[in-house]
Amino acid sequence: MSRVSRLNYFAAVAAFSCAAVCASATPALPEDVPNHYYGLVAQDLHDFHGGIHGAFASRNVKSDAIKAEIDTSRINAYLGYDLTRMFTVYALGGVLSVDCDKIGADDWSSAWGAGLWARLVDDDSLDFLPTISRFRLNCGVEYLYSDAADLKWNEVNGFLTFEIMNENLLNNEFFPGAVSLFFGPVFTYVDLDEYEQVSNNNWGFTLGGAFMFGKASFANVGIDIFNDDNCGYFTAGVRF
Repeated sequence: MSRVSRLNYFAAVAAFSCAAVCASATPALPEDVPNHYYGLVAQDLHDFHGGIHGAFASRNVKSDAIKAEIDTSRINAYLGYDLTRMFTVYALGGVLSVDCDKIGADDWSSAWGAGLWARLVDDDSLDFLPTISRFRLNCGVEYLYSDAADLKWNEVNGFLTFEIMNENLLNNEFFPGAVSLFFGPVFTYVDLDEYEQVSNNNWGFTLGGAFMFGKASFANVGIDIFNDDNCGYFTAGVRF
């Protein structure tokens, strides 16, 4: 497939993803809900959510004495469902592009996966910090599979992030209703046929920001930093 056709394919996936997740705003929580939440009594995640996720990374892989750097790009639509007030699961589908001159890979393929996400802590008791309205502790794990360039790409990602949030209670019609900063450790493992990810790139650090618009729309952007590998990502979606 030509580069122009490939870009058209990515654009079609993105357009379909955005159209598929349009929905009404979620209802407000009852007024008697406590100010802070932990574990199984965490803030209700409001059933379904969906959106689009993109990631662009460079991965160092090796096979015996051969070491190569692979550039990947993926755009996926996802749909999630909240099992409890603590856990949400999701499935994703889209495309993964793999490019590496050294091993002769320059191809794209469909990509499929599933994940689990949890909010362990959600608390607004930091009265002594007026610029921070909430803090949260989040974690998650995701599995992705693709057959791009006949490499049978298997990828596992996990994270644990601490998030500090500032809520805009005065005017969120034209500005984000909440802005937050998150950071923490991340784990990734990539296996592709006879190649595997260089082991000192399995553990890294993530840093990013998140935005909440109204009561249902959200977006975040961030980077994962490893010893040699680097990854940038974004997510945009709604709860409905």
